[in-house]
Formats: sequence, structure tokens, C-alpha cells
Amino acid sequence: MKSSPLTGPGTLLIVAFVSILFAPTAYAAGGASNAEMKGWLEFVKACEYRTITQAAEARLADAEEKYGRNQLQVADALINLSRILIAQDRFDEAVPQIQRAVSIRQKKIGAGHISVTSATELLGYAYYRKGRYKMAEPVLAHCLEARERAGDVNSPELATTLYLLGRVYAGQRKYAEAEDPFVRSLRIRRSFFGDKHLLVARSAAALGSLYQTVRYYDEAGPLFERAISISSNASGDNLPVLAYSLGGLAWWNLDQGRLEEAEPLFLRSLETYRAAEIEFDIDLASTKERLARMYYSQERFEEAHTLFRSVLGIRIEVWGKRHPDVAEAWNNMAFVLEARGRYDAAEKCLIQVVAIYENFYGKNHPNVSVALANLAAYYYDRDKFYQALPLYRRAIAINEILYGSEHQSLLPLLDGVVACYERLGEGTEGTVYRVRARKIRAVSR
Repeated sequence: MKSSPLTGPGTLLIVAFVSILFAPTAYAAGGASNAEMKGWLEFVKACEYRTITQAAEARLADAEEKYGRNQLQVADALINLSRILIAQDRFDEAVPQIQRAVSIRQKKIGAGHISVTSATELLGYAYYRKGRYKMAEPVLAHCLEARERAGDVNSPELATTLYLLGRVYAGQRKYAEAEDPFVRSLRIRRSFFGDKHLLVARSAAALGSLYQTVRYYDEAGPLFERAISISSNASGDNLPVLAYSLGGLAWWNLDQGRLEEAEPLFLRSLETYRAAEIEFDIDLASTKERLARMYYSQERFEEAHTLFRSVLGIRIEVWGKRHPDVAEAWNNMAFVLEARGRYDAAEKCLIQVVAIYENFYGKNHPNVSVALANLAAYYYDRDKFYQALPLYRRAIAINEILYGSEHQSLLPLLDGVVACYERLGEGTEGTVYRVRARKIRAVSR
């Protein structure tokens, strides 16, 4: 009988590698440093993943050869390979495998079958993890509708769909839409697992973050504390949830001006992420970003710079170079570099922000206008008025398209043009802009 790729000779390699993982003390006793030990363990882990991935690819090839390319057994093998790729954060490679599996299952057993829904949800999860929220939203919304049509009102799987949909809404700043999925996910998980389960902590922390974002502090704080209590005592992979919850409570304290309470919680959160061996994670980036902003407000610019640089690296690694949250990280870098007197580097960061926003949103988006205004203000502060003027004018043109010619958002931009001309000794050139600003202010009184 032909051995299965997952139980055949390849498995012996995995067992051998795992046996090494359980004997770190003997290796360290041979004189290896901590850095060498970490490097060795990372090598072992990479070899293990490579072996498992190769086995999954072999299983897929066997299924295609035995059953044909468009059979359910092939779809199962594709999903198996996709899950292994996702475990390695190889989302771009996983997506086409999942799409193919979904297509096969739809043709063979119908679009309404639960196995189609579960595969489609895996696709939504891959989009979510890559920060492709606009692509993830309709996929996960469809999965939610499919589960509800099938009569699912209280299952763990439904709770997972709701949780992911809430995260996708929140990632797009659709906070009103995010609340109901988070609340329902928490309620279902409590009902199914009880009050002390790790998934309950995860849902509580996510809902706490939503309430924190919209400044419902009375609701947010207890949810973070509850999530910390559960995840501190839970079995299993509790450290990521604990780290996230500690970061949330630190954020809660920071927003209320309790900096002395916030900093040790931030540091505990980062230490917990390290203990969980998490390096490239969007929630870790958010925690670092908030701590960096706190340090910036305290004029601890060197510490803020280190954290902002780490945030930028994480977001590029997870989302690629053209994601809007990467632009936000470049913007933070610009401010801290300017504060440290590194003006040329700050300028390059601000130019990156404009380029990313234009690429992602198009040339007439509010974020593009803000980025142009920030770059113009930077040039103004450096006495580069001729470089600032066209940027202010472009921002004015965008806001006129978006909001009309008498909107309040035009005031700082019009004032910027006027100030540039005055500093250049060409005050009469700014008269038209000065008159426009005066009219808008008169209307708003």
C-alpha cells in the first residue's frame, strides 16, 4: 500500500526535528550563545515547515493524479495546503489555492454547502491577515449570510465569522458596523465555552478595542481587564491574547492621561509578544505605535524613533509597501525625524506618504489632501515657500472637489498660501486667497 505523505517517511524528518526542539539544554551546554540557539531553533522550524509543506504538495499531486483535477479530494488537499501556507504567513500563495478549492466545491456540491462556506471563510481570513479589508469584507459577509441561512445562530464557527467580520470593519474604521459582530461573537462564545475560555478573552479584547477607539471608556476598561484575567490563567496558546489585552489596557490608561500606569502595561505587552515569539503582527505594531506616540509626547524622541521604525518594518512585512497604514507609519517617522533634526530624511518620509495615498486612493482623496498639506507645512517651516505653494494649491483643489468651494477645511490651506506669499514678500499675490478665507470665516460665524 502506498504510504500517505503525512504518515510516510517524511514524517520521520519532522519527528527528528521536534526531538531536537525538546533538547535545547544539551545544545546550549555545548557552549552555544542565546543568539546561536535562537538561530538554530529558527532553522529547525523552517526545515519542519518545509517538510510539511512538501508533504502537502505531494498529497495534492497524488490526489490530482488519482482523481482528476476537479474532484472533491483535490479540493480537500488544496485546503490542507492552504492552511499550512497560512501558518507560515504565506498568504499570497494560499489565496489561489483556496480560490480553486472553493470553485471545485461549488461545482460539485453547490454554493450553499457548509464546506464551501468554510473554505470561503478561509479566503476571507487570508485577505484580512494581509490587510486587504475591502476584499475580505464581502467574502466574510457572504459567509455570515450563508451560515444564518443554514439556521446557524449559536455555533463557535458562527462566532469566528462574526469576530473576523468585526475586525475587518474596524480595520476600515467602520466602527458602527463592527460593534454588532463583536457583541454577538462574545455572547456566542460565552454561551458555548463559558466565561473563562481563551476565545472569550479574544472577543472581549476586540470589543474593548472598538469601544476604546470610539472613546467609550467606561465599557472598554472592564473588557480589557476581563480579557487579561482570562488569558493570564487560560491553557493553550494564551500569550498572544494576553499581549493584545495588556496593550489595550495600556492604551486605555494612556488616553485618560495616566501615563505612569500606561507605560509598564505597554512594556509588559511587548515582553509578552516576545515570549510568544511574535515579531510581525499588526496588533504588535499598534501597541508599539501607541507607546511611541506617548514617548514622542514626552519628547523621548530616540525611544519613539526606535519604535516607529519597528512599526514601519512590521507593516511593510505584513501588508507590503503600498498599504495606507504603511503610509501612516511613514508619517510618524517623518515627525520624529524632524524632531531629531534629520530634516532630509523627514522630507523623504512625507513624500512617501503622498505617493502611497495617491496610489491606493487615487489623486482626489481626503488622505491625499492631508498628506499634501503636511508636506507643504514641512516646506514652509524650512523656508522653502516655492515648494510649499503648489502643494497647498493641490490640496485646495482636492477639497473643493470633495466638499465645495466654501468648506471649513479650506481655511488652513488658504492661510498657508497667504503665509507663503507674505514670507516671499509677495503679499499681493495672496490677496485672492486671503479674501476667500475671510468669506468662509464670515459664513461660519
